[in-house]
Amino acid sequence: AGLVAGPRNWTLEFAAAFDATDDAPGIPSYGKLALVVREFENTAVAYAKVIVSEIGVPDYQKTHRPHRTTKQGTVQEYLMQNIQITLVAPHHDDQEVPTEWKDFGDELRHVVTFTRSRMRGVYPPLLCVI
Repeated sequence: AGLVAGPRNWTLEFAAAFDATDDAPGIPSYGKLALVVREFENTAVAYAKVIVSEIGVPDYQKTHRPHRTTKQGTVQEYLMQNIQITLVAPHHDDQEVPTEWKDFGDELRHVVTFTRSRMRGVYPPLLCVI
């Protein structure tokens, strides 16, 4: 009997590969980082395609149900295989930008800034935005 593996910890895998580029710069360490990023992206895109294809379907009938929906309903979060996928509803130019969008944009900017700061050993979770 084999062991059943749980979901991957994408953030820890990314952090280890990212830190390795500082410890031993070169093709092998960057290759590992590229592999983790590619596998994360492939997995996230596969889930995202299903989510997008079911936008008009009631939540109870969806293949993957939202983990959280914001009050205004303009942002839905899904959590699958330790990947947070955020679906942001389309915005039309004649409408005011929803507060939820502004909050989400701020959060995303903070994640990017935090990651660029290269604080070794501290990483935000990887996520996918649709």
